[in-house]
Amino acid sequence: MKWHYILIIVIFISPSFLEGFGSFKDPTVVVNVLIKDKAHFLPYFFHYLQKLDYDKSRMGIWMKVDKSNDNSEAIVKEWVDSAQKEYSFIDVVFGEAEHESQKDVQWTEERFNYFIKLREESLSIAKSRWADYAFFVDADVLLVNNQTLRELVSQNKVVVAPKLDSLGMYSNYWSGMQSNYYYRRTDEYKPILERKNKGCHQVILVNSCFLVDLTSRQTDYLTFTPKKLNGYTGPVDDMITFAISAFWNDVPIYVLNENIYGFVPVPLDDGQSLEDELMQLEALKLEVTVEWPEPLEPLESLKNYTEVQNKTSDKLGFFDEIFLINLDRRPDRLKRMEYNMNQLGLNFTRVSAVDGK
Repeated sequence: MKWHYILIIVIFISPSFLEGFGSFKDPTVVVNVLIKDKAHFLPYFFHYLQKLDYDKSRMGIWMKVDKSNDNSEAIVKEWVDSAQKEYSFIDVVFGEAEHESQKDVQWTEERFNYFIKLREESLSIAKSRWADYAFFVDADVLLVNNQTLRELVSQNKVVVAPKLDSLGMYSNYWSGMQSNYYYRRTDEYKPILERKNKGCHQVILVNSCFLVDLTSRQTDYLTFTPKKLNGYTGPVDDMITFAISAFWNDVPIYVLNENIYGFVPVPLDDGQSLEDELMQLEALKLEVTVEWPEPLEPLESLKNYTEVQNKTSDKLGFFDEIFLINLDRRPDRLKRMEYNMNQLGLNFTRVSAVDGK
């Protein structure tokens, strides 16, 4: 009779070892922000920037703040004082604008050249910091979804932007471009805009908010400066130039529309003023309550810079009473309408609705 021997080895692994195995730090990100005359947006912008679910010790922030006609500089200084210790670094450059200081928003070639210089500088600073990513965010972009940055990083794309919601048909991407380098509407635009076709879609141009993977060698070919593109005869425009530099060097650009990520105002036309942008912000606040479960809120410490607290309640001047009919079991809807009424400066009386269930 033969005997067979079996050796059984039992290895005990500490749970703490398993928890640490395979865990990685967040990639490093430098957030680039250019600010001028954005006091009406900044209390909200900083609120949602701080709420991003990302390791702040792995985030640095570089901001250029031009001489403004409003409280932009004061708001930035106050926020930096309170947030400085949370981030890896916050570098702020204050100074006079090199283009003519003005309250209108006309995009002259001089103004474009100035922004091109700042965009290029911010990209170079992110590279000099050995960051894994450069995150370009305009100061009027409100990233209400705190998973935005994390979702963008997870796409593993060289250039990717979150699809931003706005008023009407505007968003922060182009799905087509004309031969003269200007915007062309395509059949792909609307399904992406309305999220009927969800995913990460290749587009020709993104703006306002986008992530660039600096660990990719392909980013060495990206530029905002027209003079760096041999053969380029298009307009003097930072984002069009960036898009062409990507297209000519086979660097695909993507927009992600899996979820709602944030909101952005429609760019103002020549001849419009900052007052028009303030009116857009007020309209955007109401629009957000339709698309997002929570209303737009400013950072608590910066509430004193917002306009809403200065509004007086009325009843549109010619109504004796405004009644709001609301189901007792829908306090969420009441909260939304109270916010909207407050934004509009309207006084109302709530009346319980009859529940037909």
